[in-house]
Amino acid sequence: MKKILVIFLAVFLITACSKQTSDSTPEDLTYAEAMEKGITAFESSDYQDAVSKFNSALEQNADSALVYTWLGWASFKADILNDANTFFSTGSSKINPDVDLYAGHSFVLNALKEYSESNSIIDTFYSALDDSVWSFNYGLDIGLNHIYLLSAQNYFALGDYSESLDWVQVVDPEFSVNVNTTEGLADLADKIEELINSL
Repeated sequence: MKKILVIFLAVFLITACSKQTSDSTPEDLTYAEAMEKGITAFESSDYQDAVSKFNSALEQNADSALVYTWLGWASFKADILNDANTFFSTGSSKINPDVDLYAGHSFVLNALKEYSESNSIIDTFYSALDDSVWSFNYGLDIGLNHIYLLSAQNYFALGDYSESLDWVQVVDPEFSVNVNTTEGLADLADKIEELINSL
């Protein structure tokens, strides 16, 4: 009798564990569901989970420029810069990539210290911009002033200080320095940092 009871308990435990494992397996998500959950995770700053959800969406629609845009942004915020660069580059070859892709790509290239390439993508961003208003919110609240100051950073890093100053003055028209002096360059660098931190 004890032997039968032990066998019964063993079968019960195995069945219960199997059911728990089955229940804990994530359900398959549609493309739309995966995108929605990915965006929700992104807005909550859970960038690793966002990458996972967007990868699920990518498996179902590898031709979508939008999913590459989101994978690029999520990877960028998760500090996976090389992956972000790859996603943005691939997405740009898909049909109808939008300005959000180019904006994100320009930030990634700046972070990778590819300043000339970043400026080139910013030019593409402006060409794709429908009007003079743009923002990327989703918990980040990024707008055109960020792009202007990114240009200022890029040109400063490239040693084109006059161009850098021009972009700073788009954000703060009253700021002026002599970029031909050491003091002026120091003031310009400080101003760029100050403006970025104020956004």
